[in-house]
Amino acid sequence: MIDSNTLQSLLQSSEGVQNLTQLDVPPRSEFYASFECHVLIENKLAQIRIEFPKGFPYDVPVISLIPYDFFGFIPHIDSKGAICYTRKEDLFVNFQNPQGVVTYCLGLALETVRKGITGENKEDFPNEFEQYWGARKNIRELECDLDFTRGVKLIHIERHGNKLLAMEADRASRASRFLGKIPPTNQNGLYIHLPGPITPPKYDQVLSHTFVQDWLFKDVTPSLIEEIQQYIRRPKRNEYVVLSTNQPDGNLACFALELRSPAHADKHPLFDSRSCKSIFPLSVKRVDASFLVARGNVVNSLFGKQGVIIGCGSVGGFISEDLIRMGVSSLTLIDHDILSSENIHRHCIGWRGIGLPKVEVLKVHFSNAFPNVQINAFSATAFDAIQNQKADFSLVDFVVVATGNPAANCFLTQYFRDKHPGLPVLFSWLDPYGLGGHCLITNLKNSRGCYFCLYGDDVHFGCNRASFAHMNQPKHFSKFISGCNSAFVPYGCLDARQVANLTIRNLEKVLAGKETINAIVSWKGDPEAFEQAGFQVSNRYKQSEMELMDLQHNFADENCPICGNNF
Repeated sequence: MIDSNTLQSLLQSSEGVQNLTQLDVPPRSEFYASFECHVLIENKLAQIRIEFPKGFPYDVPVISLIPYDFFGFIPHIDSKGAICYTRKEDLFVNFQNPQGVVTYCLGLALETVRKGITGENKEDFPNEFEQYWGARKNIRELECDLDFTRGVKLIHIERHGNKLLAMEADRASRASRFLGKIPPTNQNGLYIHLPGPITPPKYDQVLSHTFVQDWLFKDVTPSLIEEIQQYIRRPKRNEYVVLSTNQPDGNLACFALELRSPAHADKHPLFDSRSCKSIFPLSVKRVDASFLVARGNVVNSLFGKQGVIIGCGSVGGFISEDLIRMGVSSLTLIDHDILSSENIHRHCIGWRGIGLPKVEVLKVHFSNAFPNVQINAFSATAFDAIQNQKADFSLVDFVVVATGNPAANCFLTQYFRDKHPGLPVLFSWLDPYGLGGHCLITNLKNSRGCYFCLYGDDVHFGCNRASFAHMNQPKHFSKFISGCNSAFVPYGCLDARQVANLTIRNLEKVLAGKETINAIVSWKGDPEAFEQAGFQVSNRYKQSEMELMDLQHNFADENCPICGNNF
């Protein structure tokens, strides 16, 4: 840590610093040294405070303008005057040159203020509206599960204790997933989209009725006012209005108001000053699917899609979880197996639900973790699920099969080829010992090649022509701990995750229209454990990555009884 005398010398030698004074630092402060000085900005002498965190010079100083509105209300200065002059994630700090760190940071801070004075960064106000709005004193939070569209509409408001949630009327039943099972207080609210952009008010601006009317509705078209008034009715004591507006950068700013009415009010407080006793700001915390998925993903073709997962073991479990994270709106899970303790280290659920059907445990887990997705679960074999019409495949966008069972996969191949041609069906499976994994893209429109094409009379021990394991092996791949009932194929959770990732990336390509031909796509693992166990790799494993890619569409068997004569 650099001592305060050295810091004072560093600041005194910085260009433009005048009247430097060291301040006392309160106990338990995050800073160990603090200084105030004057600097010239746009021909005006301004007071700034420079505070050094205990991690300096590995961490940058906090530089504040005193007071925050000395130059008026300008961007990138918070209510305490701290200047947001850089993102720490984007700044490399050369800790061996503390003088350079001070000089550089001070220069960035003063340049940020200068741009605010001249208006060069004026669009940053509406672009960062929510940050300034959320910094208002004593602001409360409103969680919103809404479709932030254009126009005006009634919405549903629920109060769970001290928490508030706004949602579309048809989503009211999902509120407990966000806020728990406390009995709610319900009422209607109003959602309004304003064209914008809108500049945030000052941190200490009183939200009087006159100010809000002028601030929000001064430039609004009469037609929008008429549309809003169609939804206004006799008020409750507390009315909630959620607003959104377009930002210059193309994003959406969302905020809300709580309007309180006197007991005698007979009109909605939004447009009637006599019916409005006070207005309080609410910050909006978005929990709608489109926002949450966008925060976790680049825009993808899976958002809003509906799918079926057949086989919910290690591979199918990871595929299901990541599809939900990618934003699918509905997922149907089909598997007849029970979650056993032997599988906990390579299944996404772990220990929870031992002895219960895998699909039921997954349904509970996903529904609790991701409230915006609809999960259906059927504990049945693929054959039984189809015979008993457990899933309506005409309503889904894709099917992923991860049974690891060649016989079941052949049945499914025949079924989807006959009953649902053109519905993308992706098969996903692993070779033993982490040797590799495969994703077979099938059932695409006007494309030959299916799961059955990978098999023939010369195939043994469950290997197929895509496998990286040679067809002729000296023994079975399965390991036995205490007899046949304890048999398992050795592979790890990283292998299952990798083939899940491979499958989802290829599914995304299919749904985006980037892959239109049936294909077999594979990844190669390390053969050491496989070969040490006494097994041989296949000739396909010996192909280069480029060769595998070049040949991924060349697997169809012209004599295949399923797709060879039905093209």
